[in-house]
Amino acid sequence: HFTGMVSDAELHRLYVDADVVCVPSRYESHGVVLIEAMMFGKPLVTCAAGGISEVVRAGHDAIVVPPEDPTALAESLRRLLANPELRAQLGAAARQSYERRFEAQSVARRMESFLEEVITAHRNAPVDSPDVRERLQRFLGKVLSLGPDDASTLAGELLQPPAAAFRLRRTQESARQASSA
Repeated sequence: HFTGMVSDAELHRLYVDADVVCVPSRYESHGVVLIEAMMFGKPLVTCAAGGISEVVRAGHDAIVVPPEDPTALAESLRRLLANPELRAQLGAAARQSYERRFEAQSVARRMESFLEEVITAHRNAPVDSPDVRERLQRFLGKVLSLGPDDASTLAGELLQPPAAAFRLRRTQESARQASSA
């Protein structure tokens, strides 16, 4: 039974009602359907194709078979349907993987940590040296057709660490608020 396009509410209902989610892809760039099924704690049967190995771990949170192997796919589905304990185990592992790797708060924490590392590296990097500033000024002047003063100002703004730029903006905002009060 192929449903075609369904609403978000219908998709939610389909995941809730599913005993197993099967994604027999020949190629997947990322595997969003797998992540959605993991969010619902569903046991998965899928194929080792494209980016699927970046989403699930074979034998841990999914049964993974070779692509275009209908016999292996059918055997895996039969095995899951006949074994409620295995379905429960894979579904629970899929939900745990989802929470750890794909849930919005988890992703946000990892992204925040990554951005903090980038900012720290930028603050500690000796970027604003006279040589770098001079080369950047020449580049900006040539590419953007800026005069020497404008190129110098823009180069300085680009080389200013993010924390200093943030402090400058807050100082400017405070000054504006004080002058308007």
